[in-house]
Amino acid sequence: MTLVLLLAPACVVPPDHDREVFLSSLVGPAAVEDALGTLVVRTDTREVREDAVVYHVHRPYELLDRDGKLLRTVRNSVGMYDEAPTPVLLAAGHYHVRIVRDSRTVLIVEVVIEAARRTVVDVETLDDVVAPVDRL
Repeated sequence: MTLVLLLAPACVVPPDHDREVFLSSLVGPAAVEDALGTLVVRTDTREVREDAVVYHVHRPYELLDRDGKLLRTVRNSVGMYDEAPTPVLLAAGHYHVRIVRDSRTVLIVEVVIEAARRTVVDVETLDDVVAPVDRL
Protein backbone atom coordinates (compact mmCIF):
# COMPACT_ATOMS: atom_id res chain seq x y z
CA MET A 1 0.00 0.00 0.00
CA THR A 2 1.27 3.44 -0.98
CA LEU A 3 0.39 6.52 1.02
CA VAL A 4 0.24 9.80 -0.90
CA LEU A 5 0.14 13.03 1.07
CA LEU A 6 -1.23 16.08 -0.71
CA LEU A 7 -0.55 19.51 0.74
CA ALA A 8 -2.33 22.66 -0.34
CA PRO A 9 0.15 25.30 -1.54
CA ALA A 10 -1.13 27.87 0.97
CA CYS A 11 -0.30 25.54 3.85
CA VAL A 12 3.26 24.67 2.86
CA VAL A 13 5.90 26.46 4.89
CA PRO A 14 8.56 27.98 2.65
CA PRO A 15 12.08 26.84 3.60
CA ASP A 16 13.22 30.36 4.55
CA HIS A 17 10.44 30.87 7.13
CA ASP A 18 10.05 29.35 10.58
CA ARG A 19 6.30 29.00 10.47
CA GLU A 20 3.22 29.98 8.54
CA VAL A 21 0.05 31.19 10.21
CA PHE A 22 -3.33 30.84 8.54
CA LEU A 23 -5.83 33.52 9.54
CA SER A 24 -9.43 32.51 9.12
CA SER A 25 -10.91 36.02 9.26
CA LEU A 26 -12.19 37.45 6.00
CA VAL A 27 -10.46 40.55 4.65
CA GLY A 28 -12.42 42.89 2.39
CA PRO A 29 -13.32 46.52 1.83
CA ALA A 30 -14.07 48.61 4.88
CA ALA A 31 -17.82 48.90 5.38
CA VAL A 32 -17.46 52.49 6.59
CA GLU A 33 -16.48 53.65 3.10
CA ASP A 34 -19.93 52.67 1.87
CA ALA A 35 -21.35 55.40 4.10
CA LEU A 36 -19.03 58.09 2.69
CA GLY A 37 -19.63 60.49 -0.14
CA THR A 38 -17.30 62.89 -1.92
CA LEU A 39 -17.36 66.68 -2.00
CA VAL A 40 -15.57 68.64 -4.72
CA VAL A 41 -15.59 72.43 -4.56
CA ARG A 42 -14.46 74.33 -7.65
CA THR A 43 -13.48 77.65 -6.10
CA ASP A 44 -11.94 80.63 -7.86
CA THR A 45 -8.34 80.10 -8.84
CA ARG A 46 -5.16 82.05 -8.33
CA GLU A 47 -2.21 82.12 -10.68
CA VAL A 48 1.00 80.45 -9.61
CA ARG A 49 4.00 80.96 -11.90
CA GLU A 50 6.92 78.60 -12.21
CA ASP A 51 9.39 79.91 -14.78
CA ALA A 52 7.32 80.36 -17.96
CA VAL A 53 4.48 78.08 -16.86
CA VAL A 54 1.30 79.46 -15.26
CA TYR A 55 -0.83 77.22 -13.03
CA HIS A 56 -4.38 78.02 -11.92
CA VAL A 57 -4.66 76.68 -8.38
CA HIS A 58 -8.04 76.55 -6.62
CA ARG A 59 -8.42 78.71 -3.52
CA PRO A 60 -9.13 77.13 -0.13
CA TYR A 61 -12.55 76.98 1.53
CA GLU A 62 -14.02 76.11 4.92
CA LEU A 63 -16.22 73.13 5.67
CA LEU A 64 -18.84 73.72 8.37
CA ASP A 65 -21.31 71.43 10.05
CA ARG A 66 -25.04 72.04 9.78
CA ASP A 67 -24.93 74.44 12.75
CA GLY A 68 -22.10 76.53 11.26
CA LYS A 69 -19.27 75.10 13.39
CA LEU A 70 -15.96 74.91 11.54
CA LEU A 71 -15.01 71.30 10.81
CA ARG A 72 -11.91 72.00 8.74
CA THR A 73 -10.26 74.30 6.26
CA VAL A 74 -9.69 72.57 2.92
CA ARG A 75 -6.55 73.67 1.09
CA ASN A 76 -8.19 72.56 -2.18
CA SER A 77 -5.01 71.55 -3.95
CA VAL A 78 -2.73 68.60 -3.38
CA GLY A 79 0.46 70.45 -4.27
CA MET A 80 1.68 73.90 -5.10
CA TYR A 81 0.91 73.49 -8.82
CA ASP A 82 -2.14 71.24 -8.67
CA GLU A 83 -4.95 72.65 -10.83
CA ALA A 84 -7.64 70.16 -9.78
CA PRO A 85 -9.80 70.81 -6.71
CA THR A 86 -9.26 68.33 -3.89
CA PRO A 87 -11.97 65.66 -3.42
CA VAL A 88 -12.94 65.33 0.26
CA LEU A 89 -14.52 62.17 1.71
CA LEU A 90 -17.34 62.94 4.14
CA ALA A 91 -19.97 61.04 6.05
CA ALA A 92 -23.41 61.31 4.50
CA GLY A 93 -25.26 64.35 5.79
CA HIS A 94 -25.77 68.11 5.51
CA TYR A 95 -22.87 70.57 5.55
CA HIS A 96 -22.10 74.18 4.69
CA VAL A 97 -19.24 75.32 2.49
CA ARG A 98 -17.86 78.80 3.17
CA ILE A 99 -16.02 80.33 0.21
CA VAL A 100 -14.27 83.70 0.35
CA ARG A 101 -14.46 85.18 -3.15
CA ASP A 102 -12.88 88.58 -2.47
CA SER A 103 -12.69 91.15 0.32
CA ARG A 104 -16.44 91.86 0.04
CA THR A 105 -18.02 88.55 -0.93
CA VAL A 106 -18.34 85.39 1.14
CA LEU A 107 -20.51 82.57 -0.18
CA ILE A 108 -22.07 80.02 2.12
CA VAL A 109 -23.55 77.05 0.31
CA GLU A 110 -25.55 74.27 1.92
CA VAL A 111 -24.57 70.88 0.51
CA VAL A 112 -25.93 67.38 0.92
CA ILE A 113 -23.51 64.47 0.88
CA GLU A 114 -24.93 61.07 -0.04
CA ALA A 115 -23.18 57.75 0.43
CA ALA A 116 -21.13 56.61 -2.59
CA ARG A 117 -22.05 59.78 -4.55
CA ARG A 118 -20.12 62.90 -5.58
CA THR A 119 -21.42 66.39 -4.78
CA VAL A 120 -19.84 69.21 -6.81
CA VAL A 121 -20.03 72.90 -5.93
CA ASP A 122 -18.91 75.18 -8.77
CA VAL A 123 -18.47 78.85 -7.84
CA GLU A 124 -19.00 79.95 -11.43
CA THR A 125 -22.53 78.51 -11.50
CA LEU A 126 -23.37 80.20 -8.19
CA ASP A 127 -22.91 83.73 -9.54
CA ASP A 128 -26.57 83.88 -10.65
CA VAL A 129 -27.98 82.86 -7.28
CA VAL A 130 -25.85 84.89 -4.88
CA ALA A 131 -27.92 86.61 -2.20
CA PRO A 132 -26.99 88.29 1.11
CA VAL A 133 -26.39 85.82 3.92
CA ASP A 134 -27.88 86.65 7.33
CA ARG A 135 -26.68 83.59 9.23
CA LEU A 136 -23.47 81.68 9.76
